[in-house]
Amino acid sequence: MKKLNAVVITGTLLLVFSCTPSDQRASAGELIGKYKAIFTEPPEKIPVPHSVDAPMLGNGYTGVAISGAPEKQVYYISRNDFWRLKSSLNQSYPAVLGKLEIEFPELENAAYRIEQDLFTAITHSRFTKGGQQLRYKSYVSAEEDLMIIELSLEGKGAVSYTHLTLPTTGSLCCD
Repeated sequence: MKKLNAVVITGTLLLVFSCTPSDQRASAGELIGKYKAIFTEPPEKIPVPHSVDAPMLGNGYTGVAISGAPEKQVYYISRNDFWRLKSSLNQSYPAVLGKLEIEFPELENAAYRIEQDLFTAITHSRFTKGGQQLRYKSYVSAEEDLMIIELSLEGKGAVSYTHLTLPTTGSLCCD
């Protein structure tokens, strides 16, 4: 009986949608493009062995969470097929494979703003202090396991330090 109900409901929804004039249907871009996730302060719950409160990027296989203050942005990188498993309830989570840190000490105490465009899946970060502004455009490719980060700097200064860290026991998350 449940299967029949699901078929009837699905068929009814398809019939209603197909009877709606095409000029009244909104495209996915029109619906989703109106919304953005906006972060005005750095996340506090990262890394943790449960959902983070950070901006997230991903394509279903590669996942990235963005953390840190304006002067030190950290990109935690994980894979959906590489998990930390525990037998306890709610104790399993994707394992962090590594992290990318980008440091710009001159932006300590800078204004913090990260916007995620939910339709294009592009994250725009903007950190401003005095006459300096550092912008990041970051995303994970939908078709390949690539994370792309574009940096632009206005004002004096330079990005002073970047490095990729591979995890050691207990170095990236909780045990």
